Amino acid sequence: MALRYGPSLNKLPPDARKFLKLEFTKTPQGSVCLDLYLPAKADALLPLIIWIHGGGWHTSPKARMEFTPGRMVKRGYALASIDYRDTKDAISPAQIQDCKAALRWLRAHAREYSLDPEHVGVWGISAGGHLSALLGTSSGVKELEGEGGNPEFSSRPQAVCDFCG
Repeated sequence: MALRYGPSLNKLPPDARKFLKLEFTKTPQGSVCLDLYLPAKADALLPLIIWIHGGGWHTSPKARMEFTPGRMVKRGYALASIDYRDTKDAISPAQIQDCKAALRWLRAHAREYSLDPEHVGVWGISAGGHLSALLGTSSGVKELEGEGGNPEFSSRPQAVCDFCG
């Protein structure tokens, strides 16, 4: 079931740039991907919002698509909708390790997408809210970093919004 905010809030601007199914890490269970949405042009580095979907720590092929970032992109933010491994396939802490890998990947590719690596916020609902809160409170906990790439980049966000996590 898709989240509904009304057409004026969730519709992407027609000139928005979309990068879908960007692989940010490879795991024993397979690739883990994100979708990245950007305003048409950026005169400066874009602050980034990372959206983490809910769903009981489970995922589906459409999980990243359940949130349309139109409102944020219209206001000049970049938005990455990230996936994480399903708890049926990989036990905890795999899910937070995937979220941390996504954040590091986005920082590693910040220049390529005009992202501001110093202005990153995470926002999630339900299980995604829990993972957002964990991202904000687990900086420096080596066991939760996992083995995803880009270890030279921080997985610590500057802001967290936990919506009913």
